[in-house]
Amino acid sequence: MVFLRFPFCETLPKKFTIPLTFPPSQLHYLPIQIRERSAKDRAETRAKFVKGKETKTQVIG
Repeated sequence: MVFLRFPFCETLPKKFTIPLTFPPSQLHYLPIQIRERSAKDRAETRAKFVKGKETKTQVIG
C-alpha cells in the first residue's frame, strides 16, 4: 500500500487573513489594497492546492 506523504497543510497559507474567509461575492466591499492582496493570496493558495492534487494523482495513478 502506498501512503502519500504530501501533507495537506502544505497547501494552506501560513496565516489566514479575513479576506480569505470572505465569499468572493462580498470582496467588492473591501478596500482596493486588501482586495488585491486577497486576490494574490487566493491565487497562491489555489496554485498550491492544484500542484498538490496533481502530485497526488501522479503518485497514486
